[in-house]
Amino acid sequence: MELYLETFSLPDMLQDIVVTIQPLVDKNHNTLSVSLSDNLLEVHADLIKVRLILLNFLSNADKFCQKGQIDLQAERVTKENTDWIIFRVSDQGIGMTQEQKELIFEPFKQAYASTTRK
Repeated sequence: MELYLETFSLPDMLQDIVVTIQPLVDKNHNTLSVSLSDNLLEVHADLIKVRLILLNFLSNADKFCQKGQIDLQAERVTKENTDWIIFRVSDQGIGMTQEQKELIFEPFKQAYASTTRK
């Protein structure tokens, strides 16, 4: 996979994601809560891929949650003199069994074939 690295404002990108996903969240009568640490400034990464990954996580959270809470958290932490950005997406949806969790990184696998047909 090729990465197209650039420096961008993480808070601006996250705000753009919220604006993009909010109509879907509203459609399922969910609530989106966003919590960002104060030290999120610029990052050097592949903007398109980071954005797509977060949109996919939030879209899946919304897809499997109705009239629930979806949380997006982002924080910068330093471990062993290296900065890391940690993203967390959580929801009150149907959840996954341990067996389903073990398959999520396998190609062309879906945890719930019946719910993807909706």
